[in-house]
Amino acid sequence: MAHYKLHEKGTIQEDLANEEVLFNGCNFIVMQIEKAIRKLIEFKEVLL
Repeated sequence: MAHYKLHEKGTIQEDLANEEVLFNGCNFIVMQIEKAIRKLIEFKEVLL
């Protein structure tokens, strides 16, 4: 779950930057999961 911080005096630029950081963070996590799955598949093929 992503946690959003609400800024009382937050500017639009600040909010966009925060969303970009969250988006990049999510992409990084997805990439790590995909790498892990590929390694598991390769490992399984070695075992079979």
